[in-house]
Amino acid sequence: MSAVHFKFKSAKEFETVQFAGDAIRVADLKIAIFEQKRLNFGEGFDLEIKDSNSNEEYSDESALIKRNTSVEVRRVPGLRPGGILSQQAMAKKNERYAEKDLLRSNTLSYSQPPSFQQPPPSSSATPAGG
Repeated sequence: MSAVHFKFKSAKEFETVQFAGDAIRVADLKIAIFEQKRLNFGEGFDLEIKDSNSNEEYSDESALIKRNTSVEVRRVPGLRPGGILSQQAMAKKNERYAEKDLLRSNTLSYSQPPSFQQPPPSSSATPAGG
């Protein structure tokens, strides 16, 4: 297993994200950090990732970070358009709307009493008074 070490700017010690392979994409690292730190997607912030040694910012989400690299993470306001976190936020939002629609449709279908229709009168019945 390979690893990238990260810490938030205010943290004292590094934490580790493990992955398979020689490198991890910036987008995948952000998602792993979100999951590991239990941050909420779509809360109006993004993560800025810099190499701890060179201070090089990884602004391209498809850039690769080599294993055993130490990075510094900083929360920045807003989501980058087209960035992985904004895509994840939209996916979560769509997931929530889909769940609400499903619950609403299930509630509606169960809250209405079943409709019973009377069978049409048969033609073999004799008319009254005749």
